[in-house]
Amino acid sequence: MQQNNLTIATKQVIISPINIFTLFLKKMKKIIIILFSLVFVQKTDAQVWQWSTPITTQTNGETNDHPRAFLWIPSDCKQVRGVVLGMHNMLEEGILEHPDFRKSMSDIGFAEIWITPALDMLFDPEKGAQTAFEEVMQSLARISGYSELEFAPVIPIGHSACASFPWNSKRGDSQFLYCRKLKLSTGFAD
Repeated sequence: MQQNNLTIATKQVIISPINIFTLFLKKMKKIIIILFSLVFVQKTDAQVWQWSTPITTQTNGETNDHPRAFLWIPSDCKQVRGVVLGMHNMLEEGILEHPDFRKSMSDIGFAEIWITPALDMLFDPEKGAQTAFEEVMQSLARISGYSELEFAPVIPIGHSACASFPWNSKRGDSQFLYCRKLKLSTGFAD
């Protein structure tokens, strides 16, 4: 008959707050990942554009359809004092729909217009860009009931391929305003 000798090895375990926390993390890993995900996930609601109109004087080459102009006016706005206008490209929609930017526009009584797909990105008046712009302003003024839109000062914004839009828009109409930098309370520009 064979006899097994059993040897028990003892290990000294130091209990410290770090060890306890590490054990806790190993056991709770899935729960912690879910909780962090819920904390850091932002709400992704679509932003409101109260009115829109097709731009019938233009046809987009990619879609073979008319671009559409979307208008947002602050809910408490009695009279539009100006308009920030951007065309679909890269950053323009995100800027125009950003809650802090909209809060700043609301504070100063400015509306926003976003055109998608973009008109002529160079905004060449000889290719009908000025006519399309006038159509947008007249149509949105009519359907929104804010008649001052037709003659409101406009600040064009453009990024990358649409960067020529603000620059060239001055060729067609003095309704466009130019700002070297637009300083907002949200700190978008210095």
